[in-house]
Amino acid sequence: MKLLHTADWHLGKRLHQHDLSEDHRLFFDWLLETIRERQIDWLLIAGDLFDTAFPPTEATTLYYEFLHRLLETRCKLLITGGNHDSPAVLNAPAQLLGRWGYQVLGGACPDPCEEIVPLHDASGRLAAAVCAVPYLRERDLRKALPELGTAAERRHTLQQGIEARYRELHQQARSRFAEVPLLGVGHLFVQGATTSDPDDGTLHQLGTLDAFGLHLFPEFDYLALGHIHRPQQLGRQPHVRYAGSPIPLDFSERDDRKQVVEITIQGPHVTAIEPVEVPVFRELKRFKGPFEGLEDQLRAYTHHNPLTTLAEIHITEARHDSRLAEMVRTVLTAFSHPEMKLLKWRFFFGESSGGLAAHVAEGTDLRELSAREVFDRWLDEHAHADDREGFASVFDELFQAVATPS
Repeated sequence: MKLLHTADWHLGKRLHQHDLSEDHRLFFDWLLETIRERQIDWLLIAGDLFDTAFPPTEATTLYYEFLHRLLETRCKLLITGGNHDSPAVLNAPAQLLGRWGYQVLGGACPDPCEEIVPLHDASGRLAAAVCAVPYLRERDLRKALPELGTAAERRHTLQQGIEARYRELHQQARSRFAEVPLLGVGHLFVQGATTSDPDDGTLHQLGTLDAFGLHLFPEFDYLALGHIHRPQQLGRQPHVRYAGSPIPLDFSERDDRKQVVEITIQGPHVTAIEPVEVPVFRELKRFKGPFEGLEDQLRAYTHHNPLTTLAEIHITEARHDSRLAEMVRTVLTAFSHPEMKLLKWRFFFGESSGGLAAHVAEGTDLRELSAREVFDRWLDEHAHADDREGFASVFDELFQAVATPS
């Protein structure tokens, strides 16, 4: 039996107001062809199907079109929700999708054992079992927590809850399915994962403060992770992997080699784990340097990808010059290129000491940001990591209520 692990689709995502639906459409075309060619039996999606809890109609249409097209391949599907997903939105059609052979777990189940999913191959034989754990919210892990508890105490309590959830599922699954490989699914930050810095593209390893310890997981034959957009295996363990997002969703991901992961099961063992590289449908390009000569670089740019390149510019100058800034703004506002769309530009001045003075974002204003992007920036500056998910969920609900015509 063969499985394919993917995650973090973020359908409905807009990059500085640029719609990425065509990127997802081309990915789906490729994914369906890959499933056919490689004779994949199960597709595992480890969370964040959508970019927001209440996705736009275009995103849900794209999603259901893909599910319908997947039927033609006879590949079955297991979906677990991520932190961007609304459990209610994902679970709403679960009963109907179940008739198609699709399993949907939008959020934590009241009975954790409902998250143990047996996987059968094309002949109907039991071939594996999965502890399919969706993104776990605070309310899923604890009934009560003292209001005066410190942030460190809250993090410790949540980590204990996650560990207990996986341990219970693992024990139950092993007792029920002792003769087949046992897989795990999770959508969370795991210690040792690396992510790209949004400014300079360098890699940063997630520390222990908010990340879940890899050693706290029970032993799985394969652990399919979502939440980190950079594809990677953790440490020297090829059976523990983030599939990463299948398309670049931000300029910090511009150099990532996107992939899905094929898992082969024969008898009681996982016999092969193979990353399958996703083609580049669109390049995200960052130009960096002094403005002198930069326009020539822009005009000389060419590419061979199906979709128009999206670009941002980092203009580096020794010191601030308001006349230069005005000239740059005039030139770049009027700039056009048949193969590239300029989304934003920023100034970086060598004389600055840091903070807000270190750079000036000239290519972005409120009109170029979605309401959620503005709120996310506020969360970055003011919200504690433990509170972020709750604030974001409430914001999505309120925004949807305001945006929906009465």
